[in-house]
Amino acid sequence: MKKTTFLQEEKNSTKLFLWLFFVVFFVYDILYYDLFPAFPWHDGIIWYDFMYFKYGIMVGLIPLSIYLLKIDKTEIVKYIIFFGYFTTHLFSDIIYYKDSSLTYTSGNLVEIIFILFSPIFVNRKFTYCVSFGLIIKYALVGLFIQSPIVLFPIIIMMVCSFIAFILLHRILNYIKALKYSYDEQLEGIVKGVIATLELKDPYTRGHSERVAAYAMSMAEATKNINPLS
Repeated sequence: MKKTTFLQEEKNSTKLFLWLFFVVFFVYDILYYDLFPAFPWHDGIIWYDFMYFKYGIMVGLIPLSIYLLKIDKTEIVKYIIFFGYFTTHLFSDIIYYKDSSLTYTSGNLVEIIFILFSPIFVNRKFTYCVSFGLIIKYALVGLFIQSPIVLFPIIIMMVCSFIAFILLHRILNYIKALKYSYDEQLEGIVKGVIATLELKDPYTRGHSERVAAYAMSMAEATKNINPLS
């Protein structure tokens, strides 16, 4: 029951993540390249062949993600989306800016979504992957295009990552507190039931506590025993 509930919550979070990612990803680029060409940072930036390849890959990840959700491979969907984005944008930025005289002005609002949204999966590994992955992406781009301007997006990624880790830490602590509270309540219920039963039969009073003590003693005595010896 717990496993089924967890998987359903993971699937719901992944669906919300996919909707948010693709809507922000495509709407941001449409606004950036087509509707707001007069922005100062837009000067000289044009569509080029690799961009169509990049968007083709990202669109191709949509049916793949839907298929993985249907076969309950939910855990890997977010990693596929992230590494798809990471790989295509890393090569896109390097190819476009490596031999260009244009100032590096890349970046995408979806990267902020990636980092700040990662704690909802309550998964340290994914949060680390996203945070360090995006920082490494800008570091590699800066290395290839030999531009210190990548330090600015790196600082932004670090600040957002710090916020994400704080959120994740608070969520994990809250879950731990709920679990501890649940265990205490369950223990109180069991003790209440035992006390009620023992009131009916005074001759077995303390029986449950003795059985529990014997079980703990046996567990302690046998935990270091090698079953092959």
